[in-house]
Amino acid sequence: MIEGQAQARIYQALCAVGVGDALPPGALGAIYGELSHLRCAGGPPDRADIAERIPVKLLRLEWALRLRNKPGVERYRDDLRQLWWEWLNQPIHATLRAAEREDAIGPAS
Repeated sequence: MIEGQAQARIYQALCAVGVGDALPPGALGAIYGELSHLRCAGGPPDRADIAERIPVKLLRLEWALRLRNKPGVERYRDDLRQLWWEWLNQPIHATLRAAEREDAIGPAS
């Protein structure tokens, strides 16, 4: 039940950024699995976590997989896991850094 509710929140968050309807079969389960692994001590991810933490390249990946019609969820999970860990091992994404700077000093005039 909790997993289903969390996947529903993930779907709502992805819809909020315009990609929820484009998800291939099994994508919500794969995304939930990665997020719950990261937050195993803190409970299921909430909407803010999803909106802030799913990087653009993961969303591009789901589009690429959908367009190429790759067979099987397992391949998707492998690719998702690889990109997710690459993302986590990078410094904060440049766009997020720019937004943080703008928040700290105000917009450029």
